[in-house]
Amino acid sequence: MIYGIASHRCCASKDSNDPEQLRLLQMFRDRVLEEFYGLQADLDCTNNLMDNPEYKGHIEKYQADLNQWMTNHKKPGLRMFEHRDSKEKMKNDIKNHYPK
Repeated sequence: MIYGIASHRCCASKDSNDPEQLRLLQMFRDRVLEEFYGLQADLDCTNNLMDNPEYKGHIEKYQADLNQWMTNHKKPGLRMFEHRDSKEKMKNDIKNHYPK
């Protein structure tokens, strides 16, 4: 999922050497492509459950719901979301949509 797109555009569009903006921008570009956390047990979001088979059904349901919502609202990140099974395609979508 794509998080913080407006913040990313703000950081990426400014001619700034602000270290905090640059750190956030780098984090956006380098983070894992999908995340799923059990917030009741993991408030700090340190244990990504995306590859945990116990949560596969929950993850698939949320992915289907999100896909439908993005389609209904014509969200620009839909193409990237649809390519989530191909890390290379998704990374290329991100790089093309948000060039350095």
